[in-house]
Amino acid sequence: MPQIVGELLFSVGVTGKLHALKAATGELVWKRDLYEEFGGTRLSFGYSSHPLPYGDELIVSVAEKDKAVAALDQKTGETVWAAHLGFANAYSAPILIDVGGRDQVVVLAAEEILGIDPRDGAIIWSRMLSTDPAMAFCSTPLWDAATQILAFSGAYGYGTPALSVTAGGRGTKVEALWR
Repeated sequence: MPQIVGELLFSVGVTGKLHALKAATGELVWKRDLYEEFGGTRLSFGYSSHPLPYGDELIVSVAEKDKAVAALDQKTGETVWAAHLGFANAYSAPILIDVGGRDQVVVLAAEEILGIDPRDGAIIWSRMLSTDPAMAFCSTPLWDAATQILAFSGAYGYGTPALSVTAGGRGTKVEALWR
């Protein structure tokens, strides 16, 4: 899904090439190859996650052990940070949630779901998921801020779980509600 922020349009296709274009004219501003430059996970049906605009950056999920999630400067495409998380990618796009006044980026990976800090990519919380095959997630997670419920769907009989994600003490409390 293309993202429009101000005068720029950001789009990434199945080949993992991310483009920043002038929205009014389509003129190329910059481009990055997420597979080649970040060593991103190549899935059977190609790359399908869209970038998440956050402040002056774009957060992309590339899923490689040294640079699993990265933030790129929207104007230049330069890497602001690359997080060393190490997970297998899925077809899902990251979303931004607010938990107790703290922004978190939720990344639904092939075998886990994570909440990371959008300022530096540090893991805030993580839950392992048992999936078969491991790339069963193609839907973007849904967040309801009023109830603080995070829901997501998986293929091949995985179903739809719901998690309660709340501020708890110094961190974030994540509890399974139902599946």
